[in-house]
Amino acid sequence: MHINGGDSTVPGWNNISNYISGGFKDENGLTTSITLDLEPAWWWNTKPIAALGANTGNNSGIYPDGVLKDYYFFGIWGGPDTPVATLGGLDPASRYDLTFFGSSSWDGVSDNGWTTYSAGGQSATLHVHRNSTQAVTLSGIQPDASGNIVWRMWKKDGNTPLGYFNALVITKIFDDGTAPAAPVQLFAQNAPTQGGVKLTWVDKAYNELGYTIIRSTAAAGPYAPIGTVGTKATSFVDTTVNGGVTYWYRVYATNGTGQSPYT
Repeated sequence: MHINGGDSTVPGWNNISNYISGGFKDENGLTTSITLDLEPAWWWNTKPIAALGANTGNNSGIYPDGVLKDYYFFGIWGGPDTPVATLGGLDPASRYDLTFFGSSSWDGVSDNGWTTYSAGGQSATLHVHRNSTQAVTLSGIQPDASGNIVWRMWKKDGNTPLGYFNALVITKIFDDGTAPAAPVQLFAQNAPTQGGVKLTWVDKAYNELGYTIIRSTAAAGPYAPIGTVGTKATSFVDTTVNGGVTYWYRVYATNGTGQSPYT
């Protein structure tokens, strides 16, 4: 689903065109029971929407240009610092991944800063300035007994002028009671522009909730966790490395049943 200021319809995407929305369709075009309540209503009624997100001109971003360009903004002009949204109509017995996208090319400031998204005890921060390629995912969130997930968003710090929200992808996780398959083809390379070592692997699991990365300075170990990533992730950047040191890495998948073998 994406913010729609009334200027575009993107095939395969649901519009958020009011503070309360529903009738969302899934990837097969079937209407779901999912609803979105983006509070406070009074702020939405001031029309805090602008078509100043990133625009690649050729749909080469993480999502089509029609999704990238419209955003909901907050934290200015007396608006809320922390909007609260509720996803309803979810299955209380299932878990969901929430993938958030934010982008702003507003030229009123030199850097539109960072927006944080939070749900289910997790949070992730996204650099939104002219962003067309990055999104953040909160993984394995279980709705409450009424089928609701409450999520919030806010500006990271005082250097961020506004908070931004462009789109949300909801992924229902399949759980058949088995542990996930192990990732394969783990590869490491120097990533100086990202400040460390970039690990990549092939995701072979269909039911993982996330991946755990462990590291050692000896092949035989001991290994210690250095980070986790969400469902369907295939990369991780280790920024805690030092020059002149050899590192060994392993990665494994996890879900509610258990964990996979290591790479």
